[in-house]
Amino acid sequence: MKIFIIFFVVFISLMSCNIKKENINSNDGNYADGNGTIIYSKIDGNTQWIFRKHIQCINLPYWHDDFKELIIYNEPLIENAAIIATIKNGTLNITQTAEASVGNDFYSWIKISTNSNINGWIFCGKYNDKMKYTSVEQRIPYFNNNWEIMEYIDVGGKSWTIRKLKQSVCVWNKKNIHDNPGINNTNIITQIIPTEENDSEYKIRLNVTEVTEEMETIDGITDRWLKINYNNIDGWIFGGKITVERGGPTYFTPEDIIDWEISYLTDSN
Repeated sequence: MKIFIIFFVVFISLMSCNIKKENINSNDGNYADGNGTIIYSKIDGNTQWIFRKHIQCINLPYWHDDFKELIIYNEPLIENAAIIATIKNGTLNITQTAEASVGNDFYSWIKISTNSNINGWIFCGKYNDKMKYTSVEQRIPYFNNNWEIMEYIDVGGKSWTIRKLKQSVCVWNKKNIHDNPGINNTNIITQIIPTEENDSEYKIRLNVTEVTEEMETIDGITDRWLKINYNNIDGWIFGGKITVERGGPTYFTPEDIIDWEISYLTDSN
């Protein structure tokens, strides 16, 4: 009888919280067969290659009127890739990403096709873990399984898909830290309060580890929820009114990284 009562109390407590979590573990990262899913990988000498599914369309000209042509290669090669075309206009239909690693150096490619029947690869760049301003995570779409699904959380009548995301953000105003994403049926566990003691600009820099795929609108602002650590406390803050360092997209999702890379490659300055 006592066992039954204990079980009943625990069951009622869980139901009243209305929070459900489903953890996911995978060495290849879980992408639910969507963008980021590994198509295949291979080792070529001392080079490790990873090819992933990625569906995205980008229309050229891009972001500005004065821009350079994009160079299209026949295949992703670190050396001696053959140029097959250059393009300045049209639609890029992206179908794959390729990531190569050689020691501490990393190379990023995207596979494209166009309406004018050009099929090939765009080289996005070579990066390493000693980059001064922008980390490798912010240059290669799925580096270290960026954007993989970490878990699902149901809370307050809403389902959240939790994605892996590594970047820093700046908080300038008071922020509530919640125990779970969302404004409904979550608890405020502490507050972030920027003060002059933090630095002369009254801001606090935080490292983001996870982010919600879904967005929420609070006080007219639509944004994601971010998982952060503040004073050794893990929790969730609403992304509205946060800023990022040195420009670029607000969140380095794979789609936004590719947007940014294409704009960089076509920038004539």
